Amino acid sequence: MYAACALSLMSKPMFATMPCLLLLLDYWPLERLGNEGGAWPRLRTVIERVREKVLFLAMGVFITVMTITTHPVSHDRLTPDLGLKLANAVTAIAKYLGLLVWPTRMAVIYPFPESVPVAQVLGASALVAAISALCMWQVRRRAYLLVGWLWFLGTLAPVLMPPPVGLHVALADRWTYVPFMGLYLALGCLAAEALAAIARPAARGAAAVALIVLPLVPLGLAQQRQLSTWRNAATVYEQALRVTTGSYVVMNNYAVLKTSMGQYAEAEAIYQEAHRWYPENGNILIGIGEVRLAQGRPLDALEPFWQAMLLLEKEHAAYNAYRGLARLLIMRGRPREAQDFFALAVRESPSQPEAYVEWAALAKRLGDPDRAREYITKGALAPDTIRSGLTLEGLRNLVGPASAS
Repeated sequence: MYAACALSLMSKPMFATMPCLLLLLDYWPLERLGNEGGAWPRLRTVIERVREKVLFLAMGVFITVMTITTHPVSHDRLTPDLGLKLANAVTAIAKYLGLLVWPTRMAVIYPFPESVPVAQVLGASALVAAISALCMWQVRRRAYLLVGWLWFLGTLAPVLMPPPVGLHVALADRWTYVPFMGLYLALGCLAAEALAAIARPAARGAAAVALIVLPLVPLGLAQQRQLSTWRNAATVYEQALRVTTGSYVVMNNYAVLKTSMGQYAEAEAIYQEAHRWYPENGNILIGIGEVRLAQGRPLDALEPFWQAMLLLEKEHAAYNAYRGLARLLIMRGRPREAQDFFALAVRESPSQPEAYVEWAALAKRLGDPDRAREYITKGALAPDTIRSGLTLEGLRNLVGPASAS
């Protein structure tokens, strides 16, 4: 069991709450907490059962620390405060319950909201409180309700207000597989109890068949509609943009796809919408510049590439901005000046091949094939000596009078 838990945590850290889940199962159905006959657990017995699960707890703590400390940081347009996180967490519980009952309007990413309406927070809070009160009221007769509900809440808790280890999202379908197991358990036991109360075997069998078959028709239709949105990457992005607002990540990816298909006008419009939502995202600006280069508009591409470079240099992530500016200079008949930006790109990301290939082609064109090799090998160009004193206006003046090559 320890090995199975370790393998589960290595694949996805959702089972970090395993000790708590085992403790719930100790309460019901195993009744190993001194709660025989529906009594409340005895503290001494609970402590003994917790000690049994120390290794599971240690593995959960270890994988949590590893996740937080090794996960790449994702820079988001929104840094929600504690109040907004709490409001979103409460409403997310209600939305997850809605997805359980009727899985529709699903998206690959649900952007974190800038605000949550008070009515939604109050409604979701009332729903959670009501279900919790119902489960507590029924705990002696139907302990499985409380166990299933706490399983759902407990396994969902780490992702309701996750630490900053990635993009902030309001919720995610992929986080529900383990939490929903608790609700399936509770609902299954409740259904079994209801069927057992039907005295006539024929009626009980008919009710069981109806309980299984009747939901299949509407849920099957909903499934088919949802599956149609997963035909290809374009339909996935279109569905996400249809049911969410401000999903700049999806917009950026959709624009990249449109660019690869040669649909440059549509791609630029999508990039511009993404830029409206997140003006400080350098990768979106690079996308705008790439589309304009592909359309043969190097002068229009200058400003987005330059702004992207300024935004990304501080993160040492301006590789594609440097490449874009180098290609822009080549298109405007300034191949020698382009070499400075290829040199910057190489120093920024020496393991990526694109700048090497493009620089080698440029060196060959200039009749000096050894030049790029020398700079790459020796690292002769330091960042502070390249484009020294060059500004956006200076670069615009440099490329403006030249003829396109």
